[in-house]
Amino acid sequence: MGLDRHIIFDCDGTLLNTQGQGQPYDGIPELLHRLMAADYHLYVWTGRDRASTLRLLQEHNLLRYFQDLRTASEMTAKPHPQGLQDMLKGVDPKSCVIIGDSWTDMKGALLFGAYALGAVWNPQASPEALTEFGAHALAATPRDCYDTLLRLMKE
Repeated sequence: MGLDRHIIFDCDGTLLNTQGQGQPYDGIPELLHRLMAADYHLYVWTGRDRASTLRLLQEHNLLRYFQDLRTASEMTAKPHPQGLQDMLKGVDPKSCVIIGDSWTDMKGALLFGAYALGAVWNPQASPEALTEFGAHALAATPRDCYDTLLRLMKE
């Protein structure tokens, strides 16, 4: 496990609670640390612009976890998978899990051919909409996310 596993996070509403002060959700730093320690490759795919994404991730000491990122500044808007295709050239989509809180994240994951995991730790996320648009699984908290990822990667 590990070296051929790729986890792609949405930023707003998944990594960071942008409804409040833009703080990481409880458990996100620990989840990222655990995934990195297990040799997962981590990325960010966000509809936020590049400058503010970099600023927020740096402010919260999260940027160090990610190998690459694609933002609204350099890609076609979600759910179009162009940002994923550019960032993950040569990677088998079935070795990827996209984690997000919106229907565009789920639809984009499916268009790319990856697994879709709904982040329902965001109170604004709709479990019904995430499921309707293709979520393979839902995670109630970042702490639950690790076990859910392991299960998805074995399917």
